[in-house]
Amino acid sequence: MLALVSVAAAHALDEDLAPLSAALDEAGIAHRVVYWDEPFVDWSHYRAVLIRSPWDYIDKLPEFLAWAARVSEQSTLLNPLEVITSNTDKHYLEVLAGQGIHTVPSRFIEPEQHAEDGLHAFLEAFDHAEFVVKPAVGAGSKDAQRHGREEVDAALMHIKRLQLKNRSVLLQPYLSRVDEAGETALLYFNGVYSHAIRKGPLLPKKSWRVCRVKMKWPWPGRSSPPCPPCSAWTVPWPMRASTCCATKTADPVCWSSS
Repeated sequence: MLALVSVAAAHALDEDLAPLSAALDEAGIAHRVVYWDEPFVDWSHYRAVLIRSPWDYIDKLPEFLAWAARVSEQSTLLNPLEVITSNTDKHYLEVLAGQGIHTVPSRFIEPEQHAEDGLHAFLEAFDHAEFVVKPAVGAGSKDAQRHGREEVDAALMHIKRLQLKNRSVLLQPYLSRVDEAGETALLYFNGVYSHAIRKGPLLPKKSWRVCRVKMKWPWPGRSSPPCPPCSAWTVPWPMRASTCCATKTADPVCWSSS
């Protein structure tokens, strides 16, 4: 029996789960969707545990990694524990760069570090017109923002907001060619190249404002409750500024990028 790991709030949003399940059925592989945070699962019952969409790990990383460690002792965890542990935190980019692997230039500001000093050092090191501020532990562009060099105050506000939540902050130059060509992901299985997929740009330009609603899963492309002063409850996410809040606040529910 194969366990496909998800979480209740994300199960319906995993668009690849249905075709995967159909392919497993066709191959005669028994499987079941299991939520990682269910308290009474006997993981030793499963021959392998395949991580699919436990996307709330970004808010529960210590608990998630502790769960992964327990499962790895009871079953075959895919990917292996050491891969999951390193891949959930984007500090791995420093490791790759240290090994001579070309990556997007990255700088980190830790929760205890001075936000202004870190941002100014980053802007002095790179002359790109735009840059990205996002948490080092994140997924789906949640809490990621795209800023122009003139938007230092807004970027600092976001950095400090993440630091207050004890989150490490990642700064990267925004590569403008992503708007035209997107990003290409190369997929390997057991070290052998399988295929590639193209991902479109996830951080819109300033002509868009994205609504951050206080709910569990405001993922792009889904419908979600809007922030005040909107009255409708079925608007697309992301939404245009005219649909969402018109102003920023000290704890904004809307900003200029996702």
